[in-house]
Amino acid sequence: MPALAEDTLTYRLLEPWEWNRIVELLPDKSDRIPNPGLSTCAVAQDGDKIVGFLFAQYVVHVEPLWVDKDYRGEGLPERLWEAVAPRLKGAVVYAFSPNGLIAKLLDHLGFEKLPWETYSKRVE
Repeated sequence: MPALAEDTLTYRLLEPWEWNRIVELLPDKSDRIPNPGLSTCAVAQDGDKIVGFLFAQYVVHVEPLWVDKDYRGEGLPERLWEAVAPRLKGAVVYAFSPNGLIAKLLDHLGFEKLPWETYSKRVE
């Protein structure tokens, strides 16, 4: 591993037409990189060589869900999902589950439980 000389690295945003350079760095040479219209890619370069990258991307997140207490148990969450889902075709959709009831609903709707911890940070 080369010694890191911080002043030899440059940091910049990668232009969308350059994103094919990232595909070449992925272990499986997959083309599964974020949509350039919904994300930004920052790179660290040593000369022309990309030595690191980070994507900032918008994701679809469904929340909050609320149903009037007099209408609960009538299938409204499922119907609300069916109403919004056509607008989300092709997107990966995320949801948070603060309790077991929401977890059951997400499971029922076909969401996959992910093995990750979730963090957040407000950028000022």
